[in-house]
Amino acid sequence: MLLLTLASCTGKPPVQKSAPPQIGPFLGRDRTITVGVKPDQPQLSQQNGSRWDGFEIRLIDYLATKTGSNPIYTPVVTADRDSRLSNRQLHMIVANYSDTPQRRTKAELVGPYMVTPQGILVRAGDTSIRSFAEMKGKSVCTTTDSTSLDALKGAGIHISTQDRFEECVKQLEGKQVNAVSTDLLILYGFQHTSPKLAVALDRTSRPVEVPATASNKWMVGLQPGDGTDCQTVLNLVRSFLTDNTWELNFNTWFPHVQQVYKDWSTRFKPKLESLGCY
Repeated sequence: MLLLTLASCTGKPPVQKSAPPQIGPFLGRDRTITVGVKPDQPQLSQQNGSRWDGFEIRLIDYLATKTGSNPIYTPVVTADRDSRLSNRQLHMIVANYSDTPQRRTKAELVGPYMVTPQGILVRAGDTSIRSFAEMKGKSVCTTTDSTSLDALKGAGIHISTQDRFEECVKQLEGKQVNAVSTDLLILYGFQHTSPKLAVALDRTSRPVEVPATASNKWMVGLQPGDGTDCQTVLNLVRSFLTDNTWELNFNTWFPHVQQVYKDWSTRFKPKLESLGCY
């Protein structure tokens, strides 16, 4: 009666609030999920014909198998990852997607599943870069809108950007740039598949690292607001890190990294207390 009285007084029917759009869960038995991946990063995520493989592909397979989901791999470039999640064009992204405060406002981030410093890739035999200071004045390629790009700014480096690291690598091989810089594990993937390339080493034969406040933490990206899948993925990433699957896959895809970093199992593997939904 009160609602009818108010409606007759105002001449307008009472306003009904619309329900918020349903977001997730997308993971589940026999459900198909579209997953954004890099198609051209050796040892991490690479497409060869109809076959996909690499460390990140194995992680996606792990998540899919445990939930009974059917993943469809969709190529993405670095600059498009945020928008393709926030615009809900993809259900998930597993593409060396680093944790940043800005990304936490655009997507649900789960993890990390990998921690890595940023390094430098040069042509094999080039010893002109033995420290980060020696990058000054050099021409360096990285990807557009990446955390790697931000780390290079303000150091007197001539920076160029491409959509894909594969394009940067082609410029390096063609002597158009002096170096490529991004997360070290990405660079080791390219070194592993090309005798023309090498990760830059300092005078103690350790990889030259780009100074930063912290190593990059790679996260699984989900659509903003997908809290249900976030908890599911979080539990599975924890299992991935504790049931020896992480070590088995690191052994498979990065044996060359283990030769350089004797502390690889603690240096690149995230600590369990760092895991979360962000």
